[in-house]
Amino acid sequence: MPIFSSPKLLGLESNDHCLKGALLSEKNGSLKIEEIFNDVKPLYISKITNTIISSSLSSHDHLLRLVSTPKIKNSDQVATVLGFQLEPDLPINLDETHISYFTPVKPQSPYVVFITTKLSLQGHIDQIKYVVESDQIHSEIAAIQAFDSLFISENYRFYIHLNNNHSSIVLLNNNQILAAHTIPALQESQDRFTAECYKIIRSLQRLIPDGFVSQCVITGNVKSIDFDLISKLNLTPVLLEEKTVSGIEESQLREYAVAIGCAILNNVKEKNYTNFRTKEFSHPHPIKQIKQPLKAFFSIIALSMICIWLISSLSYNKKEKQLYDKALQVLAMQKTLFPDITLKNSDEVSAPALIASIRDQNTQLQIYPFSLCPQISTPTQILKWISDSLGLSEEPVSKINKFNYTLVKRPTKKNPKERYQVKVDLDFSCENPRLARQFYEVIMKSNDIINTKEEIRWNVRNDSYSTSFILKDQTYYP
Repeated sequence: MPIFSSPKLLGLESNDHCLKGALLSEKNGSLKIEEIFNDVKPLYISKITNTIISSSLSSHDHLLRLVSTPKIKNSDQVATVLGFQLEPDLPINLDETHISYFTPVKPQSPYVVFITTKLSLQGHIDQIKYVVESDQIHSEIAAIQAFDSLFISENYRFYIHLNNNHSSIVLLNNNQILAAHTIPALQESQDRFTAECYKIIRSLQRLIPDGFVSQCVITGNVKSIDFDLISKLNLTPVLLEEKTVSGIEESQLREYAVAIGCAILNNVKEKNYTNFRTKEFSHPHPIKQIKQPLKAFFSIIALSMICIWLISSLSYNKKEKQLYDKALQVLAMQKTLFPDITLKNSDEVSAPALIASIRDQNTQLQIYPFSLCPQISTPTQILKWISDSLGLSEEPVSKINKFNYTLVKRPTKKNPKERYQVKVDLDFSCENPRLARQFYEVIMKSNDIINTKEEIRWNVRNDSYSTSFILKDQTYYP
């Protein structure tokens, strides 16, 4: 099963202790009926994974009311406000009821409210849990409206849903519920049933501006009805013109209408609050409902970590290749930097081998607890500094007779705390005493070249001058 696949939608209709089921799937925003079945068994449902399951609450176990009120912005307060407005007209105490509803499609449209007793709702849960623990419970009338949304429906039409112990008559217009009535089962007399249906339909006709609706869709136990009833009610049977459903016969669609509608209401994108399983009637195992999102969440984390690792590896390999190229450049300039590597041709040594050799050298260097590269001015830098100070480039009246650059102290393994110390001995002659005096003042003042804290010697003999001093050490010592 794909980790990121949308959950399947299973709708169930309870019909005299026999469950009808419809299994739907969603792909690219379209719903498809995969399977419909009768007399659902617990073993079959247990094999269905990654599925949201809902059941329908019979219409004789709840009431339908339309409430006209300004749209309530806070969704947590909708049920409370609707219950407060409905309380004067309810035949039972509000504390004994449980509410679900459709939000208005248009600003001026009313809320479609479904009211059931807590006793009836708990009875439904207890009855169906012998087969399955449903994730959601929806009104039978709401399921009929959801079923109607699958088909082209631009006019007023009646839905007559037949069940073993009751029948429902629902009036819809453009897939919006206008009214609904429930008729108890009158199995002993077809004439009485026809008369009751005729009375209710005549009553609902008055809600229509033109005063007459002829279109009618029969759903549920369609085999149990005499279609002469339709003509007696002055109604015209309507063939369902499908929009998104395929592969199912039209008669089967009507028979499993409520189960299909329940499955549609399971859709997580559905923004209407028709689910009765809220508050104290919530699903006893909520982790089941978030198992698939959690699985997807952790899978995304795992994939992200793998992507980060791959990107890091590629970046590391790229940097290793750059290091290899730089190492070859250094070898080409001065092979003495790596005396343990002899190359006839740079192509004969692989990148890992060359870099491993460089790393070995670095490892050997790291055994010394001090820097092997002293940060002290080089002879070239000192000679340039002396030349600038004596003005040798401008007026060649001075001449350097002797220049010694000597490393007198350095750290060793036996004495790692010793510091680098370089001594410079300089003899020069100068015809202009003023320049010699200026150079003397330069070496005596604090500067970046000479360590003025150490001894500085200065001797004069006629036009010859000699001096010695210690260079400033800027090496970092750990």
